[in-house]
Amino acid sequence: MYERGAVEGPGRLIPAPVVTLVVEVVSKASVDRVHRTKRLMYAEGTIPAYLIVDPVEGVCVLLTEPSDATPSGLPDYRTERTSRFGDPVPVGVLELTLDTEDFQTYS
Repeated sequence: MYERGAVEGPGRLIPAPVVTLVVEVVSKASVDRVHRTKRLMYAEGTIPAYLIVDPVEGVCVLLTEPSDATPSGLPDYRTERTSRFGDPVPVGVLELTLDTEDFQTYS
């Protein structure tokens, strides 16, 4: 999410500094890409929060506090909070709580 008016003109590319939260919904084919590749990419872009909605596992994973100073030497998030579908997910950077009561897993 980004502040309305922060970017001029149409387009799908939004500069990382104006993004507060990225939300990804995992598909059966994108599990590794979302949980690993994009996690590192968004941490490197210093996106403050990355929320992964994972219907494969039935969880939401909220990653916050991006850092490039990790033991692995790769960018990553310092904080990871995992919540099961049905449990509320507090998203502090936006001062809201996501209701996941109606989220469902893939069959």
